[in-house]
Amino acid sequence: MNIDPRALPPVSQWDDRVDTFVKAFLVKLADFLPRLLGAAIVLVIFWGLWRLCLGIFNRSLGARTSLLAADILRKLLKYVVLGIGLLMAAAQVGFNVVSMLAGLGVAGLAVGLAAKDTMANFIAGLIILWDKPFALGDDVEIGDTLGSVRHIELRTTILEDPDGNDLILPNSDVVAKKILNYSRTPRARIHVPATVAYGAKVENARAALLGAAAGDDRVLATPEPLVVVRELAAGSVGLDLMLWVHPSRRIGMRAEYMERAKKALEGAGVPSPVPLQEVRLIGRPDIGA
Repeated sequence: MNIDPRALPPVSQWDDRVDTFVKAFLVKLADFLPRLLGAAIVLVIFWGLWRLCLGIFNRSLGARTSLLAADILRKLLKYVVLGIGLLMAAAQVGFNVVSMLAGLGVAGLAVGLAAKDTMANFIAGLIILWDKPFALGDDVEIGDTLGSVRHIELRTTILEDPDGNDLILPNSDVVAKKILNYSRTPRARIHVPATVAYGAKVENARAALLGAAAGDDRVLATPEPLVVVRELAAGSVGLDLMLWVHPSRRIGMRAEYMERAKKALEGAGVPSPVPLQEVRLIGRPDIGA
């Protein structure tokens, strides 16, 4: 296709357009640079403010403050201070901060409704860090879950069970269940079950079980070991050997003393229960005779 050179604008008009564009750009740039410099100054000021707040926060920490809680609070403080600084810097540049906050509010509401379980776990994590029902390394029982606290996060609590497995519990479940902390007290009581026959004398069984615990320095002298009748079952008498030990030895010593109890009863000649089942045939007198 041939273009008639006469249809093109003169070169002088092109020069005018370029000059107009350059002048407009320089005017915009001259107007934007001070605002950009102001935004940079605002960010520097808030960064310094964050460092100042961090120093005050670190000096105010007590000796019993959880390291994990302190780290989370530092992050929250950083996000709050620097977030305000970013908003003020954006206002300096020329953004409509009010519209931005309104949009973030609507988006936050939508995300909150879509992730309510996550938010519930997050709030429960803050409750755990505030109430401190347990600390790292504590032996706890949460509901029916037994283990040692390995890590506390904002959404989950991680336990290590006696088999060495990691158990990840949502924090909303943790705060809703009964928590037994075996590490909060210097002693813990273990129950060692044992069963004897109805023909056995409870006194002999009690002496044998207490003898199994005699001389063991790991068993606390106060309160002293105790044997009680736990159950009168259909074919046996259930006994409980109760010992007070250090909480860290609770699980291992219970397993050990179950074996000790068996050997002690056998050594003392205490008869073990034998499962018996009586079968009656109704309507067959010849068999009964």
